[in-house]
Amino acid sequence: MTLVVNGEAIDDAAIREEARSMRPRYYETMQGADPIAAEIQLREWSRENVIERVLLRQEATRRGVTLEALIEQVSSKISAIRYKDVGEFYRKHKQSLRVPETIHAAHIVKNVDENTAEEQALQAIRAAEGELKAGADFAQVADRLSDCPGNGGDLGWFQPGQMVTEFDEAVFQLAAGQTSGIFRTMFGFHSARVMERRPAGVPGLMDVRAQIEEMLRKDKQQKALEQFVDALKARAAIEG
Repeated sequence: MTLVVNGEAIDDAAIREEARSMRPRYYETMQGADPIAAEIQLREWSRENVIERVLLRQEATRRGVTLEALIEQVSSKISAIRYKDVGEFYRKHKQSLRVPETIHAAHIVKNVDENTAEEQALQAIRAAEGELKAGADFAQVADRLSDCPGNGGDLGWFQPGQMVTEFDEAVFQLAAGQTSGIFRTMFGFHSARVMERRPAGVPGLMDVRAQIEEMLRKDKQQKALEQFVDALKARAAIEG
């Protein structure tokens, strides 16, 4: 039977396409489930998703706005995030906020590629290292000589695994304020300097306040949108 939403017929191909796009992630969470029952549920969830999108599109058309504008209108009608709510979330989920050791570092790199031979890049990084050993400012040398100039070679804060292995091995053994020797990665030759280190552990509330506020804001926006769609469903004529 054809699905009809407020008089608008929906081609079954739309539901099949929704199921196809959902299937990989859906089955990641449904491992071990009966395959027939899982497919039935996937079909039902896909059907509901399609209905919700159609209802939102129809409502946007009725209001004379784009779908994106409608979703923005609905999502923006939420109460402000209170500091009390942030603190409560922090207390309840403190351990899930634990972070590994992180460092703040900068680097100078001389690339080895089709335009620059290994020996040429090595000579260039040695020249930069010579200036550093003579007391030159790391940021100034990086901006002047690095193949990735700008911002003093600053890489920001990162944790193990975010850089290539050779880079991690070179910088995570350094103390704050130390500069590495020359080392090689798949990109070329580097010299790196660690500015700050943060030990592994749970960050303070003020360090993660903005992150928690954003999580709570997105959660409220999602709930507001779900309630809006539920209201559209309640008064919609859905057949099939």
